[in-house]
Amino acid sequence: MIIDKDVSGFSQSLHTKLSKIWSPNFCRKQVEKYENSPCEQAINSISDALIADYAKDIVNGELDRFLKEHFQGDYRIYWATFDSVDSNAPQYYQSTKWHLDSGIRGTLKLFIYLNAVKQHGGNTLILDRDKTELLRRAGYLPLAQEERREDLNPALRALGLGEETITYGLEAGDGFLFSPLLLAHRCLPPQVGKVRHTFSFTLAPI
Repeated sequence: MIIDKDVSGFSQSLHTKLSKIWSPNFCRKQVEKYENSPCEQAINSISDALIADYAKDIVNGELDRFLKEHFQGDYRIYWATFDSVDSNAPQYYQSTKWHLDSGIRGTLKLFIYLNAVKQHGGNTLILDRDKTELLRRAGYLPLAQEERREDLNPALRALGLGEETITYGLEAGDGFLFSPLLLAHRCLPPQVGKVRHTFSFTLAPI
């Protein structure tokens, strides 16, 4: 595993890429398992037993040390989901709109992409801390799902802010770690005929 930023850099920006968490072959098998499941659905919660099983692979020595240094203590992993979204995602997946999560202070989110962004186009877009805070103060980032927006560019222009978003070129098995409470984010819907498969894990300080 390769972590793009050191702990101090991550603690300041609150986003980084984690390269090669899982092998492409392992990711392919996870996608096949999902596609062959008789109870296939867009968002499928994972049992606590599976959370513990996958967590052992994810939080190896390097990442465990990284997270403990960032959290300045122990943390827990919970609320794991397998997400499979297609180009119709805006009709059923509220995360395609700009939003902030609610939850325990300091919470982080880890997405692991099971197929590469270049294959489907369904990247995760984020805004930096300063833009997010200005948008939140101005009321453009409500917590209510029905009030979320797909396009924040008019709001950014109204506040005199640039429209640039932050993205990572994620391959199968790569992870994206960020603060969902402090960085505005959205799932960009995949291209027509394509599907984005990800695992997501929530991490919070104890």
